[in-house]
Amino acid sequence: FASQRKASRALGFSDDYLSHALTRGGRAARERILAAAMALSARQARTRKSLPNGPARPEPMEELHHG
Repeated sequence: FASQRKASRALGFSDDYLSHALTRGGRAARERILAAAMALSARQARTRKSLPNGPARPEPMEELHHG
């Protein structure tokens, strides 16, 4: 993702959730983010699989850089 804000939106959270969760959140917040990222990845895989343009190619997930 180009920014934490865009990642936060893509994962279904409020604009600033990732930023706050990564700086002040605990284990539960990290697990919630991981679950949302896995769900997004699964949705993207299903979408790629259903495209009529041949075999699906996995797209690498970008790392979130918090800072």
